[in-house]
Amino acid sequence: MTLAIAAAAAALAVATSSADATVGSFSTTGSMNERRQAAVVVKLLDGRVLVAGGDKDEVGGGTTFLDSAEIYNPATGTFTPTGNMTVARSMAAGVLLPNGKVFITGGRDTPSGAVNTSELYNPATGTFTAVPGTMPTATGLWTMAAPTSGGKVLIVGGFASSADIYDPTTNSYTASGSMGSSYPTGTLSDLGSGKALIQGGFGGGPAKVFDISTGLFSSPANVTTAIRSFPATALLANGKLLLAGGKDFGAGGSPVIASSQLFDPATNLFSTTGSLIDAREQAFSSILGDGKVLVAGGTDGYYGTPKASAELYDPATGTFSTTGSMAVAHGSMHGNTAVLLDNCDVLLPGGWQGTSAPVGSRVIASAEIYDGPAGNCSSSGPTPGPTPGPGPAPDPAPEPSPSSEPAPGPSPSPRPSNAFTLGGGATRTSN
Repeated sequence: MTLAIAAAAAALAVATSSADATVGSFSTTGSMNERRQAAVVVKLLDGRVLVAGGDKDEVGGGTTFLDSAEIYNPATGTFTPTGNMTVARSMAAGVLLPNGKVFITGGRDTPSGAVNTSELYNPATGTFTAVPGTMPTATGLWTMAAPTSGGKVLIVGGFASSADIYDPTTNSYTASGSMGSSYPTGTLSDLGSGKALIQGGFGGGPAKVFDISTGLFSSPANVTTAIRSFPATALLANGKLLLAGGKDFGAGGSPVIASSQLFDPATNLFSTTGSLIDAREQAFSSILGDGKVLVAGGTDGYYGTPKASAELYDPATGTFSTTGSMAVAHGSMHGNTAVLLDNCDVLLPGGWQGTSAPVGSRVIASAEIYDGPAGNCSSSGPTPGPTPGPGPAPDPAPEPSPSSEPAPGPSPSPRPSNAFTLGGGATRTSN
């Protein structure tokens, strides 16, 4: 009996060791039915993943805009087609609503044309339906969106300096407050508790915090050290927002940077944290089951050379470390967000493979899986919000220099990933 128990324990140890050996590595999974970048990627309530729209911009080889959509099933590792969108759109934004439907808004349907309409995807029927009317003020190019309290959705983007609110209970829009600046290729990130942060972009607008309780934008209590486009972002379990790397439009030559920052909605302050090992923009990013953040791939410039390397951010130390490399070097390019699956692996679908690839394969259909550490990663897991604290300071705000970020202590399980994606130039808070 003792020998049998010992043998069983040894077998379990070998199996566990074998399973753990793959954590931190990438592997290929089923390919999408369409090559696509700049797509909306949203995890559904049942754990499957919607990938909708996008484009095949070959840079020198023409651009095809897509209205098709497909569903990734983690159980089978395959993509299957679903209903088509009502219009073709890339650089659009998608938000998972409390009722399980996906709200998709804005984007472009020609190289310079903006779409100012929205639609809803119903996973139960596999169909899209148009939202009546058009957005009052927000333009479609480089659209960004974020969920707010009560199920409402904040919509900004393009070259507009104002924002709209979509209310799913009435299936209609209302105009919201002015941002004072436009944020093309900026980043809009959900902060929880009905707030969102917008910053960066080549418009160079100062960072602003939106509060659904007032419908207004206000300034953080200090200034960002970089005007970032295309950073890797993630909302940490402690409520702080990580913004890593990207392109700095506030510096001469708009270099790709490795520096990173944290924004704390509880104190309304930006602070510095550890830098990326490898400067990159347009990277895939996702919170992981253990609270760390995966930053993978990306490029060395706008439509530049893609990277295969990946790294992990540890909130406990405020530092980045290397992890496994992707099977194919590629960047997210205006969308194609990484998605934390219910089994704690991360899906990285499609994207940009670079101009070194022949025309017809620069935008890819292949997808990869990052084997993530165990944790609470399900769609129905806990959703801790930011620590309560003072709200945003009214304009004009004081502008002290950002402080160094102390290393936070251990944090609880992260909030579920991929409740929303940001299209256009925004890098999504993984979500």
